[in-house]
Amino acid sequence: MIRPMISSLVNPYAGGDNAITRYLAQLDIVLNSHYTYATALEFQAGDTFEFEHTGSFTTAREYFFRSTGSDFLVVWSDLTWYFAGCTVTVDGVPVVSLTTSAYSDNKLHKIKVTFTSSMSLTVLGARLDSLGSGVPGIITNPVATIGGVTTTNTLSLPTGNSEPSTEGNNTITYVNIPNSNRELYQLSVDETQWGNISPSPQELPSVIEIA
Repeated sequence: MIRPMISSLVNPYAGGDNAITRYLAQLDIVLNSHYTYATALEFQAGDTFEFEHTGSFTTAREYFFRSTGSDFLVVWSDLTWYFAGCTVTVDGVPVVSLTTSAYSDNKLHKIKVTFTSSMSLTVLGARLDSLGSGVPGIITNPVATIGGVTTTNTLSLPTGNSEPSTEGNNTITYVNIPNSNRELYQLSVDETQWGNISPSPQELPSVIEIA
């Protein structure tokens, strides 16, 4: 769940204890919103890429990523998962390409990609060669593990567009993600959902349940 690099404050939403808060950013397909890594992630077979996502898919081919080669992760036009060069689990459950239906419940899901061949990844949240074919919703906490070395980002900037990784070995740039699409959330005391605590009017969901 969304935990790293978060701030603390006292708030009744968390029962008066030190609350866990963070910003979430919503991607907009019309704006071609996405993220780019300053240095491409060069995955080899056995390396992993994990992140969390919440949103509902339509019938347009919506890409989480596509490499310079033929490897990709996409929700296809029939709303099934479709991928190549990797295996995928969603919330720990294996996904079968072109068979397993994608979620559309607006809950926060954890996706883990394990690569079966080499792949170069620069863009997250869209295709490398067609940035309009991206995913809706919120992506957060991407963690790349390459040869045992991690690259961790939270995607929790309230303003600005450049977020260094926790390890200091890469930087993610927010592309076409305005400040109005970023709002502050707080984790519930039972850690089952995130509540939007940004001032009104709020553009993002008021509550995001954790799958």
